Amino acid sequence: MLTARAWRFRALRAGCALRRGGVALYPTEGVWGLGCDPADARALARLLAIKRRPAAKGLILLAARPADLRRYVRLPARWPAPGPRATTYVLPARRAAPALLRGRHRTLAARVTTHGPAAALCRAAGGAITSTSANRSGARPPAGRWAVLRQFGPQVDAVLCAPLGGQSRPSRIFDTLSGQWIRP
Repeated sequence: MLTARAWRFRALRAGCALRRGGVALYPTEGVWGLGCDPADARALARLLAIKRRPAAKGLILLAARPADLRRYVRLPARWPAPGPRATTYVLPARRAAPALLRGRHRTLAARVTTHGPAAALCRAAGGAITSTSANRSGARPPAGRWAVLRQFGPQVDAVLCAPLGGQSRPSRIFDTLSGQWIRP
């Protein structure tokens, strides 16, 4: 059993890789994620290439606290309290948000995580990171940690080996502008 101390140390190492322009593989609430520094254009381009994701789709931001998202999105007056399932919110993007991060949108999807390893990685990286599921674009995520590592391990600079958060699927997504659920 991996202790919290062990995954916190691993998060520090992975965070250093992200700060140096790397791409990391890490556990989220329900699936493995691929992440990088959202302000680093080279890292964003590389992440998109690894995932084979069209740049027009944009990416999700993940942070340990709402204030870490302020550089990229216009925050609501009060961030919603965490619920039983992780929720990502679509928010108005700031003009300074990189085009590779936004894609073709004027909005950005962002989530504040309560999952210990993912939050520790965000803190170690210095704030918000990108968060996209560790799968090829349009494909189902590989089943289990070893399948994810086989598919993406050789292409990333760091792996935060720690447990998933126990949810059986990716976060739900709520569009704050339309008031609609994109992924309930």
